[in-house]
Amino acid sequence: MNAPKPLSEDFSNLAVDAAIKIFLIGILAFWCLDILRPFAVILIWAGIMAIATHPLCQRIAGWLGGRVSLSATLLSLLAVCLLLGPVAAFVAILVGDAQDFLDALANDTLQLPGPDTSVRDWPVIGVPLYDFWSLAATNLKAAASSVGPQLKGVAEAVLSGFLGASLAVLQFLAAFLIAGFLLTRPDRALSGAEALARRVVGTQGPQLVTIMISTIRNVARGVLGTAVIQTFFAGLGMVVAGVPGAGIWTAICLVLSIVQIGPGLVLIGTIIYMFSEASTVIAVIYMIWAIAVMIMDNFLKPVLMGRGSEIPIVVLFLGVIGGTLAYGIIGVFVGPVILAVGYTLFSLWVAEADEPTEPAREGG
Repeated sequence: MNAPKPLSEDFSNLAVDAAIKIFLIGILAFWCLDILRPFAVILIWAGIMAIATHPLCQRIAGWLGGRVSLSATLLSLLAVCLLLGPVAAFVAILVGDAQDFLDALANDTLQLPGPDTSVRDWPVIGVPLYDFWSLAATNLKAAASSVGPQLKGVAEAVLSGFLGASLAVLQFLAAFLIAGFLLTRPDRALSGAEALARRVVGTQGPQLVTIMISTIRNVARGVLGTAVIQTFFAGLGMVVAGVPGAGIWTAICLVLSIVQIGPGLVLIGTIIYMFSEASTVIAVIYMIWAIAVMIMDNFLKPVLMGRGSEIPIVVLFLGVIGGTLAYGIIGVFVGPVILAVGYTLFSLWVAEADEPTEPAREGG
């Protein structure tokens, strides 16, 4: 008859077995995450877009007789067209203007309009700006050589920003296509997310998934709503002021606002144009209007995001600001979702701690 193994030996065997399994699972998890790492941003964006556009997709599917796949396909194609249209128009304008500028510079035929004498009366920068502008109007090469190092830094910053924007556009295109696939099976995606959350946090898992979905939709409503309102007022100002190509610039403002760059790049350019072409009074009025448009998102976004949300607006607002500073554009959505989940878990923990315990009954 075999003698039973000592308890310490059984514990050692179980500990070694568990350690080996944990190590192998850790290696597998790390390997999977390392493979998916290049696509992490795209997958997160796809999930955000699928959650944000799911109600609209369901409504379109109802109009199409319940065909969810067709609705998801049409919605993805529409999003791609709305993104590529203004971008293509902007690139065409940029390439054409750059070619004309280079040809004029090569042929020494580039002429800049001289500054108005009223520029000298501007506070602080009036006199140096007037002198440099006059030099550029009479001898552009001399003016460019005088600010050569500064122009190099500006050119590098512009090129870096252009490359970053191009990468963001490509990521958005891929995310739109993946979101279309997710929208075709929303029930399976929801049940999978709830099952995972239940495994991680227990019975509160489905509630946290609901909060995440609600937060993403509220933030999307705030971002898109703010972008539409901001773009409307930006386009209205450009049309009234008579800025050439106001329609194209308005479409570009919409794309820049949606991707959280803001319409400032376009509006600053139009302000410079107005000061060079219009009277000082009209240019100043337009500048005040443009500045008001550029900063209105700071007030609109929190209001639109907080409507109908159970999470305090302060939490959402801090999530948007902190997420943007930490993770860039994608942090606009990730930040408030993380803070909303953390706030909910902390609230549940505090509530459980405050629940009175049942007094023990005396006697037998």
